[in-house]
Amino acid sequence: MSSDFSRQRFDPQNDFAAVLMQQGRVLLDADWNEWIEILDRRIRAETVDIIGRGIVPTETPDAFRITLVGGHLTIGLGRMYVDGLLAENHGAGPETWDDTLAELRGTQPVAYQDQPYLPDAEAVAPLPEGGGPHLVYLKVWQREVTWLEDPDLVESAVGVDSTSRWQTVWQVRLLEDVGDGVTCATADAEIPGWLDETAPSGGRLTTGTTDVEAAGDPCIVPPTGGYKGLENRLYRVEVHAVDEDGQATFKWARHNASIATAVRSINGTNLVVDLVGRDAELRFSTGDWVEITDDVRELAGLPGIMRRIADVTDATRTLTLESALPAGTFPTDVGGATLPARHTRVRRWDQRGQVRTTDGDVQADLSEAGSTGVIPVASDGTSIVLEDGIFVTFSLEADGTRFRPGDYWVFAARSADASIEILTEAPPRGIHAHYCRLAVVTFPETVIDCRTFWPPECAGGGCDCTVCVTPETHEAGTLTIQQALDQVRATGGTVCLAAGIYNIPEPLRVEGALSVRMRGQGWQTLLVHTGPGAAMHIRGCLGFTLERLSVVTSRLEYTPADVGIANCGDIEVRACYFLQLGGREVSKAAIGLSGAVLHARLQDNVFFAAGGISNASLPDDANDEQGSEVATLLTLGLRCERNQMLCEDFGVRLRGLCLHTGETVIADNFVNEAQAGGIRLTGYVAAKVLYGSRCDIRHNTLRVAGDGIVCGTDNTRIDANDIGQFSTSQSGHGIVIQEGVSGAPITRLQITGNRIDGLEDHGIYLLTAIESALIKLNQIEDVEGAAILMDPDASAGHLAVENNQIVGAAALTRAASDSEPLVAGVHLLRVRDLDFAGNSLRDTGVNAGLARRLVGVQFTACGRVRCDGNRIVNLGPLAGTVGDTVSIAVLGSHRQVSLANNTVLRQESPPVSGIKNVWYALQVIARPQPDDDGNLGTRAYALGHSGHLAWSEDREYVLGSSRLSVQAIAPGGMQVRGNTFEGESSRELVQIQAGRLILNDNSVRRDDQGALLAHMAAEYIVMNGNHFESYRGDQDAVRLQVPQPTAPTHVPEPVNYAVLGNIVSGLVRINGQRLPEALQTPYNREMI
Repeated sequence: MSSDFSRQRFDPQNDFAAVLMQQGRVLLDADWNEWIEILDRRIRAETVDIIGRGIVPTETPDAFRITLVGGHLTIGLGRMYVDGLLAENHGAGPETWDDTLAELRGTQPVAYQDQPYLPDAEAVAPLPEGGGPHLVYLKVWQREVTWLEDPDLVESAVGVDSTSRWQTVWQVRLLEDVGDGVTCATADAEIPGWLDETAPSGGRLTTGTTDVEAAGDPCIVPPTGGYKGLENRLYRVEVHAVDEDGQATFKWARHNASIATAVRSINGTNLVVDLVGRDAELRFSTGDWVEITDDVRELAGLPGIMRRIADVTDATRTLTLESALPAGTFPTDVGGATLPARHTRVRRWDQRGQVRTTDGDVQADLSEAGSTGVIPVASDGTSIVLEDGIFVTFSLEADGTRFRPGDYWVFAARSADASIEILTEAPPRGIHAHYCRLAVVTFPETVIDCRTFWPPECAGGGCDCTVCVTPETHEAGTLTIQQALDQVRATGGTVCLAAGIYNIPEPLRVEGALSVRMRGQGWQTLLVHTGPGAAMHIRGCLGFTLERLSVVTSRLEYTPADVGIANCGDIEVRACYFLQLGGREVSKAAIGLSGAVLHARLQDNVFFAAGGISNASLPDDANDEQGSEVATLLTLGLRCERNQMLCEDFGVRLRGLCLHTGETVIADNFVNEAQAGGIRLTGYVAAKVLYGSRCDIRHNTLRVAGDGIVCGTDNTRIDANDIGQFSTSQSGHGIVIQEGVSGAPITRLQITGNRIDGLEDHGIYLLTAIESALIKLNQIEDVEGAAILMDPDASAGHLAVENNQIVGAAALTRAASDSEPLVAGVHLLRVRDLDFAGNSLRDTGVNAGLARRLVGVQFTACGRVRCDGNRIVNLGPLAGTVGDTVSIAVLGSHRQVSLANNTVLRQESPPVSGIKNVWYALQVIARPQPDDDGNLGTRAYALGHSGHLAWSEDREYVLGSSRLSVQAIAPGGMQVRGNTFEGESSRELVQIQAGRLILNDNSVRRDDQGALLAHMAAEYIVMNGNHFESYRGDQDAVRLQVPQPTAPTHVPEPVNYAVLGNIVSGLVRINGQRLPEALQTPYNREMI
């Protein structure tokens, strides 16, 4: 804890501001070190002058926050300034990145017993057993760290130490049983034991020189007076210990007591050390008094153990002591090695033999048997001779003061002019501890926080508060919140509210305010509205902020909203708590927006209410006596972010005539319960009024009993939301797209990157007409309805559904599926241009065995369809199904359908024999199959409970609950290429009834004993390069049906098909006849 310095000359009374280097001069360590001390004092003085003596910055509000949980005391992480010294608790637990300081820091508070600078705290300073109260305080000081305390300071490339360090050390300590009346504001003198603990040292030291006997060496010519030594030295005088009566002992050393080394092992009286000495002077020698200590003793404020060296063995680096160290003082392992974490070390002190006063009296004889090796401090002011003509005189500043263990002084001695550095009743150079109260605690759980923060929230009329209101002034009527708001309304300013309860019988009115801020002290600033109507009206303001307070209202009386914001600009509601008490008879919003609201930011709030934020207006005697739950609203740049909404009815609800301009953002919110929907946004985005206007609903977490997100606006992106159920018995749809206020089709809609899990209804539900939309990169799992579903009344122009991962869709029970006409994983209909690509569907409808029809993916009455690169596996139960099961279904007329590169597997697990369920890997019914008489007849498919697809003789009908589409039957072209279809079924795996069919490069395989693989009927068929495989090569494998010629012709076979290059395990029949011999091997191969 001391380094090899030449001198320490810093003196604050010199008022030096810096050290300046000159060219061609010797650079001394003393100059460097003086510059460091000048800088350190400047920083500390500036810190104290600006922020005070014991301050927690609001940047780290939990710094040294004391908490009690189950009787265990923890210390919050962060920074605190004590008398200008920076004490920093870097925290415990997993580390995280601090963007501000670009460093890693802990994330959890530190337990009392795990303090970094109070090792072995449970033994050194255990927590009190009694309940208290106890005063918890912070002790901070600076210590010098050398290579002995931190071996990493040695540069391995050099091999020896070069520099040392200053380290700011802190400890959280307890002053026990201070009495029931002690609070954070109690004066120091009134706290039992506090002044004794915190008082600075009263020790003083004076140095001088005296005549000594002539040297016995005739070669040395003694000087006439002053310092008699031949070397330049820096002497260190240090108080070793102080007993209960205040009697102190001291020790001294040349070279600032820097002759020290690490102790590697202890075996009886033998210490094995790192270094015995550097030369004949700077070494350990027989007869030297040494002090053995470690980190535990030093940081606990305990002196080391003094011993005299009996022998030194250089070869083994062993110091043999005259007597052994007390057992257990310095723990070792079974081999005697010291513990590396404790940094056990030994230091030489230079007192020895008889110690005399300047009068020649013996003050102490350190050579006597039983000597402790330290010198008693003379209480009567007697001067004690050290050596070479140097003497020291101890004194106390005043009666009642005392020395403290570890007090030290340093002074230089120079042989060139026989001088020493004169100290005159100098206070100690160190150790100077600094103290600050943290809390008053009573075990096991009571904590009174005593910390002071900077900048202060409200301190009289100063700081950044224009007007300060307290609960007392508000209740007395001398300065109410309304009066304070009225004072700053026109001129601008900040109204600061002290912590406490403010009863608000009448609504607070902020009307026409300019640049006004209303700020509390956090949730403990409570505005309790006890009267009828809203708690606060904010109207016609330009620049108003409401922050860091709680608004408490009742749900027993109706009002559209507790806080109404109407016709305002630059509005911020931040870090507030909204609490509605009472029953659930009344549903209302915490914050209502109406009129024109420009640049509003509703951020970091907590809602315990029926509803969070809505477009609701408050009653206005001039215009609207009742207010409205669905008010007209115009927004510009509305942001609703990072709010916690524990709301029974809804989180964010902007519906009706809401016109959104600029960027509307609803992001990073948490919504819980919300039976009427978590987030509802169904107004109108006025992109034509203000180019670039859009809505973003992103990164929200919704655990809801109703629908997660309901949207009906253009230019909207619904991205990266996490939507799940509020409870196992109640939930709605994940994302619902419904008709907006304009009634026009929704355009430029993106639904991307959302996670939807465990809902009772559909994952993504499209209820209305959509002009353009993208549904991509969503994860949908374990929903009882469809993963993606279009209502029979819905339609779309251009729809892209890509790269979605769907697991466990249609997860309803077997009994629940009994009433379902159609159960689907994905069902899309009335889409003009559809891209369905890269999606994965797994485990769809695995229990829906009683459904009349179960499909993985179904496209109904779509124009152009590209179904490419999808994977559909594990559809429906393996046995016990009632209706058809279809992995990919295409129903109704279309212009062009491309089914390419899809993988369809009935089950990924090994096939189970004996399955007789009807399963189609691919079913295409673009037109009804003619009956035996050639008539189309009528055929219908249910599209859910409220929709049907039906054909008459020449018409196709798509019927919803409120919409009917009719068109002529016009099956278009279909390409089926590069697909893999595998599974078991009681019917063919591929069933196609289309117009023009091209079937290329497909693989169709049965895993059972059935034979028929495909049955396809079309006006034209091209079948090329396919592989059809089954276990029954002697039966029909592929049946093709094309129209017979309508008139006699010289061509014996129809000319509207082409079959080439196929390999088939079985027979290929065309219109009931085997493939003509001319088309068999080598053009096609029937494996019979």
